[in-house]
Amino acid sequence: MKKNVILIILLLPILLFGQNVSIDFKEGTLEEALRDAKQSGKPLFLYVHSDACYPCRVMEKNVFPDKEVSSYYNTTFVDYKINFDEDRGKVLEKQFRITFVPTYLYFDEDGVLLHKSGSGKSAQAFIQDGKNALDSPQAYISLKNKYYRGDRSTEFIYNFSNTLLDVSDSPDIRNEVVEVYLQSLNKDVLSSKDLDYIVKQTQNINDASAKYYFNMQKPISQLIGEEAMQKKNRGLIGNAADEAGIKNDTVQINYIKQLINESGIANHDQLMSLTDVRYFLSRFLKEKNKWNQYADAAIEYGRKYAAKDNHTLYEAAFYINYYSDNKAALQKALKIINIAISGKKTYNNLLLKTKILHKSGKKKEALAIVQQAIQSASPEDDTGEAKDLMEKIKKSKR
Repeated sequence: MKKNVILIILLLPILLFGQNVSIDFKEGTLEEALRDAKQSGKPLFLYVHSDACYPCRVMEKNVFPDKEVSSYYNTTFVDYKINFDEDRGKVLEKQFRITFVPTYLYFDEDGVLLHKSGSGKSAQAFIQDGKNALDSPQAYISLKNKYYRGDRSTEFIYNFSNTLLDVSDSPDIRNEVVEVYLQSLNKDVLSSKDLDYIVKQTQNINDASAKYYFNMQKPISQLIGEEAMQKKNRGLIGNAADEAGIKNDTVQINYIKQLINESGIANHDQLMSLTDVRYFLSRFLKEKNKWNQYADAAIEYGRKYAAKDNHTLYEAAFYINYYSDNKAALQKALKIINIAISGKKTYNNLLLKTKILHKSGKKKEALAIVQQAIQSASPEDDTGEAKDLMEKIKKSKR
């Protein structure tokens, strides 16, 4: 027994060496983090996150544990994280104008903000972000000061506006800078670089570049591909309709539909229908008894576009099943997921159908479908949830 213990102890460094060690984050207030950085004589990296933030989870799972990333950040910075949803996060929201998470803040050892960035990134891009923070000409604060000192050179404006894409600052600043760059373009002869710039800078239908994006669908399709462009169109219109639904803003909905009608946007009819679906989704999420309009809009949309946009149908069935115990609502959710399956018979669609059937008390049907789900799974699908659900259904039938 002693020999085994000794062997394990001897092997432990080897075993640990093979494992990725994540960034060594501490938790505390901004004041505590700045004091720690001051005492250590190292710059501070502050990661602002949220439990509900999907890009945050991706960074935490795939990027922070990367060997090069953790080595660079643990060696170079004092690393802290603050939850955006907590009181200490709300203080940061106002102080540093944080509008989305993840946000990354970099300070020197004296507490001076050097750089601000955000969004999901690859490991190499995240390392470069840290290097930019310590390379004054590339740091966000330096670029911002340079802009306000009057630099309007085309190359600088191009680079600064692209930097602003990752910064959770006021969108008005980015749109102002983007407008300066757009004014320098020859509208009759746009290069691939300029078209790519317009695509990347169009994050919202109200962005300065949006009018160019919507009126240049053909060359943009040739640049990024028809499928990618249509996916982006759905994202832009869908997000705008979401915002209108949250505010119950019918004026905004009319504006979105007018934009679709008057611009040269591709997949016109689909986007008009999607606008209704996403508007009613936001209304449903605010008032859970308003599932009927959302369900009907999703069914109508799915009858035409199940193969083109399966995600919207999956989302509708998921939300209605998750938030409603109403039998009629569950029947509508089942109808929606069946339409989705007619477009794409995937593991996730079949698993969701199983959940709806099980919640509706249809155990025999649920058992048959969950078995189909497991059989249809691809190597990338984690069938653990389906197998657990299958055992649960079997036990409840006894």
